[in-house]
Amino acid sequence: MLTSKFYRQQKRPSGSHAKDAAALSSDIYLVSVAKPAGEVAKAMKHYPTVARSHNMVVTMANFVGPSDDFLSVGQSAAWNTRGELLAQIDAESEGIVVLDIQSGSAGVKLADATIHATDCEVKYR
Repeated sequence: MLTSKFYRQQKRPSGSHAKDAAALSSDIYLVSVAKPAGEVAKAMKHYPTVARSHNMVVTMANFVGPSDDFLSVGQSAAWNTRGELLAQIDAESEGIVVLDIQSGSAGVKLADATIHATDCEVKYR
């Protein structure tokens, strides 16, 4: 049976979430962000390095659409421990990146355009 350690912490003793996660022997690093285009470009360079440096699978979930005073551009993604991009959503679509930690693969599930207002359920293709 495969067990994984996940890391989430509000305060960063070392100044780095990833470093703190690695120190706790985490093997999956989950990042939730709201980033505009320029920041996503930086993240696409940063998170593969985090994956390689700390030998952790990294997933980045980014909001898509208006966010406060800027436009978040989606592009949620996942990288393996070698920093190789496994899957990424485009800049306009809503969806989720699905990571299979046993096989080391990932894929994208896009949200169906139909949202059922009565039960607030989003269907994925």
